[in-house]
Amino acid sequence: MRAELVDVSLWQGDIDWVEMAQHVEAGIVKVSQGGWTNKAGTTFKTPFTDSQFLANWVEMEDLAVQRGSYHYYYDPTDPVVQADYYCDLLIDNGVGELLPALDVEQRPMTEARIRACLERIEDRLNVRPLIYTGVSVWNELGGLLWAHKYPLWIAQYPLIYDGEGGHQKIETFEEAKDLSPILPDDWETYSIWQPTDKGPGKEWGAQSHGLDLGLVNGPLSAISHSTQPILPDPPLANWIDPSTEPTDVEVWEAVRTANIRRDGRIDAPVVGSITVGDRVYVVGKVRKDGYTWLDHTGPEQFTAEHGNTNDTGNLLMRKIS
Repeated sequence: MRAELVDVSLWQGDIDWVEMAQHVEAGIVKVSQGGWTNKAGTTFKTPFTDSQFLANWVEMEDLAVQRGSYHYYYDPTDPVVQADYYCDLLIDNGVGELLPALDVEQRPMTEARIRACLERIEDRLNVRPLIYTGVSVWNELGGLLWAHKYPLWIAQYPLIYDGEGGHQKIETFEEAKDLSPILPDDWETYSIWQPTDKGPGKEWGAQSHGLDLGLVNGPLSAISHSTQPILPDPPLANWIDPSTEPTDVEVWEAVRTANIRRDGRIDAPVVGSITVGDRVYVVGKVRKDGYTWLDHTGPEQFTAEHGNTNDTGNLLMRKIS
């Protein structure tokens, strides 16, 4: 069973949520946008609030329609500024019942900036946000080992046979119920699938002709804010086992206690620790922020070789084979 929802913004105009609630179980509302580019190509790096956010948010709450939210990401604007603007609006007006989301669809895109925005939302709201994107858009970024940690909201519009020798986009939940989306390379599953942007807007209470419709991969509780806390990363899986020690990677040993971080940055989230005498397989090295980071125990487990960029004697890890 897949729950049915709609996502809306200023483009749907005023919405009669009494009518809309007859057709969907929940709604995801655009809260904010990171900035914009005008027709002359000038960029404006100032986040702003969607003009219909509060009207939609309040009426949905009054009618007990479950609410999700999203921020439209704009790469030129500082990602932390964007995330804070979005989170402040949610904290001031209620975070809603469903997961927040970051809408990543407008080019250009920068991996590090997208990730910084996601992590700031995660830190502020204590939940991993959905990533809304399309297959071709996201795959331009290349394989990102970290992306699968975030639940996917995929916009992918399949074509179905029209019975007359041609194909057309689907327009209803009914047409999509037995189908599945194509996914970006970084995910093996999805949380929400947007199969069409041609839902019957005016018939369902919107001012717009079209509506973005969504199918949840399971019940609505699968994307509930309250049931999706951030879980700790899984235990480190490749600590040295003498009986299975490989010969094609380096073995390093901790000289003192050190943090294990999600990636090779001094401000990256801490996902574990290593203590004196602990040994790891090192599968790669990254030089960043003036540090040499050892990539070990699988993807996204990094420890600095030295603990201070200005003191090479502050050794944290030493190579033993």
